[in-house]
Amino acid sequence: MTKVLRKLVKGLLGNKQEKNVRELWPWVERVNAAYEKLASLTDEELRCCADRFRLRIASGEPLEELLPEAFATVKDVCRRLMGSTWKVTGHDTEWNMIPFDVQLVGAVVLHEGRIAEMATGEGKTLVAVMPLYLNALALNEEWVERAIDRWGSEPSRWSFEPISEGGDEEERGVPVGAGAHLVTVNDYLARRDAEWMGEIYRFLGLSIGCIQGGMSPEERRRQYDCDITYGTNNEFGFDYLRDNMAVRLQDRVQRGHHYAIVDEVDSVLVDEARTPLIISGPVARSTNRYDEYRGPVSRLVSRQRDLVSGIVSRADGLWEKGEHYEAAELYLKARRGAPRHRKLAKALQDPERLSAIGRVEADRIREKNMHELDEDLLFAIDEKGRSISLSEQGRRVLSPDDPEFFLLVDIGETMAEIEAMDLPEEEKEQKRKGAYESHSRRGESLHNIDQLLKAFQLYERDVE
Repeated sequence: MTKVLRKLVKGLLGNKQEKNVRELWPWVERVNAAYEKLASLTDEELRCCADRFRLRIASGEPLEELLPEAFATVKDVCRRLMGSTWKVTGHDTEWNMIPFDVQLVGAVVLHEGRIAEMATGEGKTLVAVMPLYLNALALNEEWVERAIDRWGSEPSRWSFEPISEGGDEEERGVPVGAGAHLVTVNDYLARRDAEWMGEIYRFLGLSIGCIQGGMSPEERRRQYDCDITYGTNNEFGFDYLRDNMAVRLQDRVQRGHHYAIVDEVDSVLVDEARTPLIISGPVARSTNRYDEYRGPVSRLVSRQRDLVSGIVSRADGLWEKGEHYEAAELYLKARRGAPRHRKLAKALQDPERLSAIGRVEADRIREKNMHELDEDLLFAIDEKGRSISLSEQGRRVLSPDDPEFFLLVDIGETMAEIEAMDLPEEEKEQKRKGAYESHSRRGESLHNIDQLLKAFQLYERDVE
């Protein structure tokens, strides 16, 4: 009886996901109603919408009130760009997308700070443009202070342009917007999406930046000053760490953290978060433990070499049978496990196999599922990024008796817990000192292991 009743209720009311979508549907109707009114505007009038929106924000209007019009503006720009062509990662790409209603639902979800699950091909890249545009309109508090000093407290008198210090127009001005970030998983996707969606933002009157590996601090600062900035979780994370080590405020590259969308959120905030970002400044004496970890890391590398040898053998067998795509997947997996493996190097001398691996790699990057190849490996190597990621199996091999060894606790949380303890100040100070020392040792150990893996797998002795 209970099952029948549950089925009846579900049939009448729908499941939770369907209920959530129904609750968001009025937003879609408001966006589409606003969209119908924009067709009569000229391109220049549409570009001026950003300044009009910012004037309303400065006058106290919340972002939620602007959402239907802002999303409709993005949708109309997409319509006007239909058939236009521009360069994306060096290739001419024709624009052919206008957001569907279901994509508007996803955009509202992202604006509300929730997770929107979308399959490959459903337009996640386009969906992110709408909430990024809306949240990039929010005003930079430092800019507002300078605007009041320059033009007075009445927003209608403001000019929504960067304000240079002392009025010097040649200096880099304080940005108008608070900034919005799109966090993705690799440099290629960050650059591709920034170039692909960039024409929409520029049409809307906003600036767009992209953080790439190898940029100088000044180049990074210029990218962060843009209204919208694309980049990888590692680049954003290390810039944050470096900023916290800067001696002078002007040496920092980031300018605050107002709003961000994380692509592949399960991978970035769960899988990759298991490997901490570690950065260190100069120390009085060396605390490295390379000698201690050289043996375990060497044994790990040896086990991976044997594993890759078996993978290459299976790939050779599939190639001989004519199953070239499946074989190329295994060759790519072997290359991510041990790029300098002799048996693999011999197979890669065949141009046809090398070309097939390139096709598989391009497919994996496009589908954003490269990580699936790494599941059976002890560690995965990114030759371009010069980085190595340990898998769960690899961590167990290195630390079978201490599964928590690779978890680096947040020192800030530890300090807060110590402060909350009902203890004399002397005991608290001892605990703080012990926590800092433990955190430092653990971080140094993880860094040593990472560097040893790179030494074994990425670098040539006496060369790199």
